[in-house]
Amino acid sequence: MKNALLFLFIFPLSLMGFSQTNIGEIRKSFFKMDADTCAAFRLFESIQKLDYQDSPLLLAYAGAAEAASAPCIKGSFKKLEYFSRGKKNLEKAVQSSPKNAEIRFLRFATQANIPSFIEYNNLDEDKPIILKQLPDLLADEKVKNFWLKASDFMLKSGKLNKEEEKTVKSLIEKYEKQ
Repeated sequence: MKNALLFLFIFPLSLMGFSQTNIGEIRKSFFKMDADTCAAFRLFESIQKLDYQDSPLLLAYAGAAEAASAPCIKGSFKKLEYFSRGKKNLEKAVQSSPKNAEIRFLRFATQANIPSFIEYNNLDEDKPIILKQLPDLLADEKVKNFWLKASDFMLKSGKLNKEEEKTVKSLIEKYEKQ
């Protein structure tokens, strides 16, 4: 509880002076969204204060966080509105930077967590791009932690086939030890 309160106080302050190095805080916050129903909404509000429209990566984080904010929003129409805007921003980010594995992962994570009746599925398009770049991303110390968490998320999502699971598991084993 103490850590959550500390996070809530420090995270918005850290975003006020956003620079390329602060993307690490946004990445950490992304993986905390599962633990707290409204963390996605707070992450979206924090990113919204930034000039994120010119950065495909920030646009993707804003989109993923906004789409995941539905549990914190009252009213079915409003929930759908948040999801639709988030989806639109994710798609815009993918169009702006189609080979960016992190943007593809954010869309993958969003789609992995939505109910199946919502027709939004690019998983088969995103997985090859992510998996092709994953060894290099895990080898990069600056983003290794993020990609270990992303790899674990992908495994637990149930959206990988057996071959993809095997690949991701072997990469995790290889890079966790380093």
